[in-house]
Amino acid sequence: MRIQRIHVQNYRSLRDLEVEFDDVTVLLGTNGVGKSSILYALDWFFNGGDLEDEDFSYDSDGGTISVEVTFDDLSQRDRDGLEKYGTRETATFKRTWDPTAGEKLTGYARAFHPFEQVRAGKTATEVRELYKELRQKSPELGLPQDRSRDQVFHEMEKWEQENPNMLAEATISATHLFGFAGTAKLAGIFGYVLVRAHNDAEGETEDARGTLLAQLIERASSSIELEVEINELKDNFEEELKQLLGGKYEPILRSVENAVSKSLQQYVSGGDINLDVGTTDIRVPQRKVLLKASDGDYETDIGRQGQGFQRALLIAVLQVLAGIDVEQGESSLLIAIEEPELYQHPTQARHFASVLRTLAEDGNQRVQVAYATHSPYFVDPGAFEGLRRISKAEGSDGVLTTKCTQASFEVVRDRLNDAGIDGIPYISKARTTLRRYLNEAIFAKAVLLVEGGSDAGILRGAASRVGGFDSMGVACAPLGGKPELPMAISVLQSLGIPTFAVFDADGNHKRHLEENSGTGKSNRENADKARFYNNAILRMCNGQSEDWPNDLLSENVACFEFNLDAYLDGEWPELMQFVHAEKSKTGTKSDKPEGIYEHAAETVGSVPPLIDGIVKAAIALANVSR
Repeated sequence: MRIQRIHVQNYRSLRDLEVEFDDVTVLLGTNGVGKSSILYALDWFFNGGDLEDEDFSYDSDGGTISVEVTFDDLSQRDRDGLEKYGTRETATFKRTWDPTAGEKLTGYARAFHPFEQVRAGKTATEVRELYKELRQKSPELGLPQDRSRDQVFHEMEKWEQENPNMLAEATISATHLFGFAGTAKLAGIFGYVLVRAHNDAEGETEDARGTLLAQLIERASSSIELEVEINELKDNFEEELKQLLGGKYEPILRSVENAVSKSLQQYVSGGDINLDVGTTDIRVPQRKVLLKASDGDYETDIGRQGQGFQRALLIAVLQVLAGIDVEQGESSLLIAIEEPELYQHPTQARHFASVLRTLAEDGNQRVQVAYATHSPYFVDPGAFEGLRRISKAEGSDGVLTTKCTQASFEVVRDRLNDAGIDGIPYISKARTTLRRYLNEAIFAKAVLLVEGGSDAGILRGAASRVGGFDSMGVACAPLGGKPELPMAISVLQSLGIPTFAVFDADGNHKRHLEENSGTGKSNRENADKARFYNNAILRMCNGQSEDWPNDLLSENVACFEFNLDAYLDGEWPELMQFVHAEKSKTGTKSDKPEGIYEHAAETVGSVPPLIDGIVKAAIALANVSR
């Protein structure tokens, strides 16, 4: 069982938002767009609790807050535990809250509609009264007399199981699944752990319901076997206590019994009483585990350790919790982390990200991972299917609202196919390029995609004259060649990240073919490849197509008729002279040293129109991005 998607309405900044969940779900976006609110909304769904006015969306006018969660990949054990809510391919539950009606939990299932009025009773007394009225009104249903609220619910569910042809689609109270009445069945099927950015490490390492430590101990132990042994011990103790009390109290009880009966018979002929030792209900004390920590020889409570130590401890507990080998039938788990990079050195961050991904992708562990991050160490653009970009958009009513965009495999493939590229094999080959070059760019307001390092150096240098790309939220990402651009364009566009692509049209191949009448296999192959990607990139960026474009500048794509160096030789010769002189002076062996190009573009001569236009266009894209 796993979370497939959630739908949040009117919770904090999340006015109306749907988010699909993967094995690893990475929430990206600038500060204040609602990434953490998604994790907090899930926490409220699982744990409930009163909300305040500040928890309503600023424009909701006191409406209803709701968090709806859909689960899929249900095992037979999941279906048995979820009862009528688990009869479909997915199971969906919703928690709602408003100031008047308070909190309510419902699930989607098939039910007998008259029973829904009974289930809607707010108190045990009201439920029993409604049930009594239904029995009197519809005796043909054959409902037995009730003894308690739980018995009412039991009899109605039993009736529904025996009369499936009388059921219809309904939204039914699911309070008992979450532990407000009877056993918290959902808790035994699916667990949720949230580690906040400023989490209470001391609280999470106490052995109390729902804490990290408690969940770790529960998942590490065979809870079913332990429960059986505890119940056996309890039953044996109760029986021994009954025998002990019976032996001690027997003479006393008989004496009292005879005396009272004799006195009673003075008033009631044949009156008699009987005294016996009843069953003693023993309440098993709650297990208690204490945790202390030491950094060296000094042992203290967790709250007295440093922030770095506390965060490291929480991460260590998480890793062990997620890594426990679970038996078939154990509950599934979603680990949610707000800013997992906090207090982590780069090597630690990379290792932690790798551990979480490995665990989540191991189907035997039944663990999902979701986190909101600002760190490139926790992002794998190669696994783009798990990325969720959270941003702000203006709705039809002019109000800013949170939205979520993602790059599904199907959408990325279709974008590539529309550009004339066979998406499936191309995606397989291009994932490595994404991992290598886009892990930082994925956080930008806009991304400037170029072929190589020298291209990036020149554009960064030119941009530094007007404040620099970093200050504008623009990432300049070299991809290692023109064939890599379509994949990056497709993923970034699908995520909703504004993208500007710059490439060489390689018109020299066209000229070479014309001058040599098309001779030479390698010449034709090079020309065909250049022409193919020229068309593909243009289609993806502006919907046009051209084999051999001249120098071009549009809203989100630019190209050089031959290549950038040829353009610079004609339009920025002093820069090229500076680059050659610096290479000679420093003995640089690199053919196109990025650093020298960047320094030259920042300091030498005047920026030519096409380069200046590219810089301004990329900055303009960032300015409209939220």
